[in-house]
Amino acid sequence: AMPTPRQKQTIGAFEHSLLVAVALIQPRSHASAWEVAHLFSSAQGYAQLDDLMRAGASAAARHGADRLFLLSPDPGPAVRPAERTGFRRVFAEQVFTGLLSNSTTSEVTLRRVERSDVYKVFRLHAAALPSSARQAVGITLEQWAAARERATGRTEEFVWDTKQGLMAWLW
Repeated sequence: AMPTPRQKQTIGAFEHSLLVAVALIQPRSHASAWEVAHLFSSAQGYAQLDDLMRAGASAAARHGADRLFLLSPDPGPAVRPAERTGFRRVFAEQVFTGLLSNSTTSEVTLRRVERSDVYKVFRLHAAALPSSARQAVGITLEQWAAARERATGRTEEFVWDTKQGLMAWLW
């Protein structure tokens, strides 16, 4: 198992001794992959976001990171500063929620992820992503594992395993 570092870094931008923008960066599942977990600015601090993101990238690199992730809605206020400071768009993520109800479709049997499933889950994940996203998230199992987002609270992972192999992974 890879170590899970706990260090977080808070970086602020100030104008006339007033805090106008702040970023919280933290490691994901390993010190080699970090994320901008929170990014806030006042109207006056928006112009400081470029420098704040550069400072965040430098701080992550000093802690051993070779990748820094930023999740942002698009369009969103962080998109332009991110693009100006070298972040590149990798893929869009859509999150859906719905109501559970009786269905006429066939039942799918899920089971909890086991240690022996990790490489299969990695291969399933890699097969579902375009190559540009695989390069950013991680080409090797170790890179992918390091870049996984940390779950907060109680989480469980499930797979749909068939005779043909893993068909789905739910996290």
